[in-house]
Amino acid sequence: MTRVYQILFLMFVLCMSLAYLAVQAQLVNRSFLLDMKRGRVESLLAERNRLEVAIAQAASLDRIGEIATNRLGMVQPTETIYLASGSTLQAERQEPEQHIAANIADRVLQQ
Repeated sequence: MTRVYQILFLMFVLCMSLAYLAVQAQLVNRSFLLDMKRGRVESLLAERNRLEVAIAQAASLDRIGEIATNRLGMVQPTETIYLASGSTLQAERQEPEQHIAANIADRVLQQ
């Protein structure tokens, strides 16, 4: 009987050893995959930083002004022109007689 127990004990130790080796192999594999993922994350972060710098340079007002003047032939405005709002124009359309009368009255008063 003791011989059977010895064989069972050796089989148990062998199974436990194989299980331990399998877990260790999985641990090494997962560590390798984790290192690969970390490297990928670092490269993506570096790429993101590079793209953010490129976007900042492309959105620079100096660069936009340079493109507008050199490539598109635009010029800086020399004067500012102000237009009347839409509500003033609509008031003139709705009551043209009153508007004309007010203009005439202003001219008479100025003379």
